[in-house]
Amino acid sequence: MVRTKIAADRNNYQISYGTGINDKTYFKDFHYLKGSSTDFLGFDNGLRDLKNVPSFVENTDTETIDRITKNGFNNDWRLRSRKPLPDQKLNMALNQSYPLANGDKVNMALALNYSLTSKTILDMENSLYGVYDANHDQPNLNFSYKDNQYSTDARLGAMANFAYSRRGRNGYSSHTYEFRNMINQLGRDRYTIREGWRNVSGHYEEQHEEFLYQSRLSYNGQLAGEHIFGTAADDRLDWTVGYAYSNRYQPDRRIIKRTKDESNEVYEYEIGRSDVQRVYTWLDENAVSGAVNYRRNFGLGSLENINLRTGLFADYKSRDYRTRDFVYVWDNSSTVLEKGFTELPLEDLFSGPLLGTDAIYIRDNTDNTNNYKGDHAIYAAYAAVNIPIHKFNIYAGLRFERSDMQITSYLQPGSDKSSKTKYVYNDIFPSFNASYDTSEKSLLRLAYGMTVNRQEFRELSSSTYFDFEMFSFISGSPDLKPATVQNVDVRYEYYPSSGEVVSFAMFFKHFRNPIEWSFVNAGGEYQYFFTNALSARTYGVEVDLRKNLGFMGMRDFTFTMNAAVMKSNVHFEDDSRDHDRPMQGQSPYLINGGLFYQQRHGLFSAGVLYNRIGKRIVGLGRVESADGDSFNNNIPDMYEMPRDVIDITLGVKLSKVFDLKGAARDILAQKVRYMQEPRFMDNTGKIHTRKQYPRTYKPGRGFSLTLTATF
Repeated sequence: MVRTKIAADRNNYQISYGTGINDKTYFKDFHYLKGSSTDFLGFDNGLRDLKNVPSFVENTDTETIDRITKNGFNNDWRLRSRKPLPDQKLNMALNQSYPLANGDKVNMALALNYSLTSKTILDMENSLYGVYDANHDQPNLNFSYKDNQYSTDARLGAMANFAYSRRGRNGYSSHTYEFRNMINQLGRDRYTIREGWRNVSGHYEEQHEEFLYQSRLSYNGQLAGEHIFGTAADDRLDWTVGYAYSNRYQPDRRIIKRTKDESNEVYEYEIGRSDVQRVYTWLDENAVSGAVNYRRNFGLGSLENINLRTGLFADYKSRDYRTRDFVYVWDNSSTVLEKGFTELPLEDLFSGPLLGTDAIYIRDNTDNTNNYKGDHAIYAAYAAVNIPIHKFNIYAGLRFERSDMQITSYLQPGSDKSSKTKYVYNDIFPSFNASYDTSEKSLLRLAYGMTVNRQEFRELSSSTYFDFEMFSFISGSPDLKPATVQNVDVRYEYYPSSGEVVSFAMFFKHFRNPIEWSFVNAGGEYQYFFTNALSARTYGVEVDLRKNLGFMGMRDFTFTMNAAVMKSNVHFEDDSRDHDRPMQGQSPYLINGGLFYQQRHGLFSAGVLYNRIGKRIVGLGRVESADGDSFNNNIPDMYEMPRDVIDITLGVKLSKVFDLKGAARDILAQKVRYMQEPRFMDNTGKIHTRKQYPRTYKPGRGFSLTLTATF
């Protein structure tokens, strides 16, 4: 349901160029690994690919191991440094309409956008706390690190939409055909250096590094038509057929660990313990879909303009996710390796004469249980009717949906032996919306709807992925169930004048089997996974406001606000290790506000925007042991803490052709903080709450300037 422009209001050509900086990134050293010549376009040209490496490598085949160690990989490990250029953004658009002699019309909308941006995050706190030490009333740190992260994003996108409209005898378009195309390419090159200590089965000073390149491609193409029958335009049929393709490729992800030798204070690699990894992942997804909708107006007795709607929808999606994992090992009896070789820099250790089966070589460590395939088909049909009765308008409908999903998982690390798990559901989803016009400018609305949040391939797969940024493993949950949601909304809407709105709403949602993200402490590291709760509910009030301030003598100013206050609660089975709490990701409040100035003749504009969200859970903790008490033996939930965000925008119309816009983003640059609140009970039975911050960083301020020309 992505709707993009097809018919232009007027023929025009537009081009804009923008640049910007982040005060945490620019004028500072930026570290990176040399990439390919096409990185600036958002994809790798093959530099990071495996070079003639078999799909399966027998680790006892010394000839093959020697060959791929020396020539199967890009062995450039030299870390480089530069001062980053300001962000670059370029957008072009062409909108054309071609009237034909018979009154028909052809429309064309083309667009191209490109951006190249850099971002640095320094001194990011990355810590993991174990069970709080209630005896000494102090936190129990498993590890504490500081991260410096350097990332560059290249985005390239294009749109090409075409439409043909055949006009009917009464002057409206009776038949319209559209061909819509949208493609986006994103490439991210990220380097992270982490330094700190770990205290699990001993105290270790460590350094970790990750070199990550990830490219993502998405294409969406649709052929659609709309047909209007009859002279009153009360009989309509529309249809859509589409194809979509997406991929995600992570070539040559390098993960390195060094441990300090306490005898000489030097960080060393433990080559035989998988301290240096090279990981490749591929994800490909194809989807085809089709839909047809029919609408007809008719009368029934005294009722006029009854609108009947019905339609069919089908969607099929297939995914293939594959991984390769290699680690470096070394020969204990090697005569090539000299004493102290594990202290060498990366570029000396993993390139040149030290590579080979007589020294340092690759071992294929691929685990097929991390691979999976998925197929998902959805078939749906709906019928609905809209009935206006004087000041009332009633809309009611039913949707039947069949979901048929299959996940293919691999059972053994070095085998293609697999198993298939099916997830089949047949559901009926009702909807109801009734409104009453209390006056010419206001109405009262009551709405009900049932929706579903289906499990995704990744959530159901048995695949495990190590997220370096979170310093945690993430795995799927094959037993996950879909979540269904009952939604009720009561809303009063008032429209004082054109472009103004005042709205007040009360809402209630009930969830069955809500899907959430949880974690446990597994051997000194967090293990994240997906889980179902028994049920949950959310309720609250919301206010929407858009009002011109002319009544205050400020006719060129407009004030907008969206604010909500809500409460949520998740319930679990009586024997669950979890506890009732607010829903993950649900803030108790949110505020979005803006004050905008638009000069009467449109030559100058300005705006100030404000955003704040309440404390919300981003990760769910678990009781550490099945029979431990819920206060003194648990891992607390992790919260994202509130922060104030203020943006400022400015716009100047330089001429009929040129417009200049500027923006300052997150000018307060308040620290991003993730907090845990461990609770414990002392010997007297009194419960105490403490605070600890496992993750904090400063995002920095952004400043941008954009010049647009319209012809």
